[in-house]
Amino acid sequence: MQPRHSHALRTRVYVDGYNLYFGRLKNSSHKWLDLRAFAGRILTDTIHEPSAEPIRYRFVTPAIKYFSAPILESFAKSDNSSSRQLYYYDALAGHSSDDFEMVSGYYHARPARAYKCEEGKAARDCDRVEIWKLEEKQSDVALALHAYSDAILAGNVNAQLEKHADWVRRDILDDELACSQLPPLVRRHNSVVRKPLSWYPRPDLLVPIFNEAKRVRGSVGAAHKWMHQPCRHLDNRIPIAMCERDDSARELRIYMEAYALEFGL
Repeated sequence: MQPRHSHALRTRVYVDGYNLYFGRLKNSSHKWLDLRAFAGRILTDTIHEPSAEPIRYRFVTPAIKYFSAPILESFAKSDNSSSRQLYYYDALAGHSSDDFEMVSGYYHARPARAYKCEEGKAARDCDRVEIWKLEEKQSDVALALHAYSDAILAGNVNAQLEKHADWVRRDILDDELACSQLPPLVRRHNSVVRKPLSWYPRPDLLVPIFNEAKRVRGSVGAAHKWMHQPCRHLDNRIPIAMCERDDSARELRIYMEAYALEFGL
């Protein structure tokens, strides 16, 4: 819960999406991150006064400024990498509303030459080969300018801010990420944004089970609804949560196969 106090430190969080993703989220199952909830957890748990009490803070609007750049499809790891990124942007905007502002940069790709990696050789002794050099542009500069501009507009420098200007948090724990996830279904205007199946802990188990649920239930929406609700035939467990472990996923498949056989589906 966010602390409330008349002398609370006015707070806005500036997020470098590129560094957050490649530095911490890429190889995790926590990509569907609720940035506002995560920031609140970090602030509450980490920053303390000399008295060992958490610093009182209050988010200003927008609480989160997120700096990122759309993926170039020709460089994406898979065909749906770009759409997954856009789903996440929409989910953040839909869930956080006025508390979220997206600031977009762009990627620039150009031909370049680089040393080929040859075992046992110094780089200067290796052949040079043609490569594509991909660079993100404007995001880091925009972050710095926004932070500076916002500080100027805020007026007098807060003594609390000055005192903690050199504070650094070097580690992000898995539990902190896991406890700060967006809902799997987020409303955005008149549509629903769904967490990508590949962003769940075990997509190798989930995807075939979801496809079978879609076949049996008749649509993507119906499959999602069934997967996210407790099932009384499975001891009120939630099917999608059962897809995180081999044993429970196997149990779920057996139930689904029996159901389809019983009803001739």
